[in-house]
Amino acid sequence: PNEAKQMYQLALTRLETSAGLNYPLASRLQIINNLANLYRNQKEFHQAESLYQRALAGFEETHGPRSESILAILGNLGNLYSDQRKFAEAEEVYRRALTGFENALGHNSSSTLKIVLNLGTLYTDQGKWKEAKQMFRRAVNSLHRTLDFNDPATLTVVVNIGDLCIKSGKSRKAKRIYEDALLRYEKALGPEHDFTKKLARNLQRLGSRLRKSGRR
Repeated sequence: PNEAKQMYQLALTRLETSAGLNYPLASRLQIINNLANLYRNQKEFHQAESLYQRALAGFEETHGPRSESILAILGNLGNLYSDQRKFAEAEEVYRRALTGFENALGHNSSSTLKIVLNLGTLYTDQGKWKEAKQMFRRAVNSLHRTLDFNDPATLTVVVNIGDLCIKSGKSRKAKRIYEDALLRYEKALGPEHDFTKKLARNLQRLGSRLRKSGRR
């Protein structure tokens, strides 16, 4: 990571010289975004936020506020705030990105879905089970329109809904969701796949807890 960061910093320094100004502005701004991603991954949040804001300002000036480049950076900025548990800031940025992607690409695009899942995770981290479940159910519906219901991507989101049921005290409902998802995982991936075996273990533990509590 440090070598990559040094490489991007060097490239950015060169692009900001008089010779580098001949390069397209979009290329320079993308380097700034990539460097911000590296800072974020290394938990250097202040530097990352400064670079994201700089890239946003540049793209807004040259491409307008609704370009896909801006929306992607907004998603990155939301992730940065989420990493720091700045929930209000993350939600505001995610919502802005979500509206933009819906308008630009539609409700079922992969970019839109990514933001929906990020919002679901954000609400989960705050214990907002109802809002999180709404996001994950929306994701399942979107995936169901574009993929087979037995597709692993869809099933992963279904399992997330089961996880939410446990966290919100609805263990029996979670067990039903896990059982259905396990059958579909076995069909899609086989019984020996890591995802299948992990879900089987989770289901076994949940069943054991329910039996001990007298709730089957």
